[in-house]
Amino acid sequence: MFIGCIFGSVAGIFPSNLIMFYGFTTETFSMSIPFIVVGVVGVVVCFHFAHKAENVQSETS
Repeated sequence: MFIGCIFGSVAGIFPSNLIMFYGFTTETFSMSIPFIVVGVVGVVVCFHFAHKAENVQSETS
């Protein structure tokens, strides 16, 4: 479940670095779209599992 968090943070850093080094062009933007999508999905999955884990802990205690 932590893999989603790691992917989310890496996927957020990578496109911003591309745009910083090469400038904001259609090429860098189109290259960064998959990373942004993976990042958003990773963060959503991460929060979903974290929320599930909290619910399980509160039910058992």
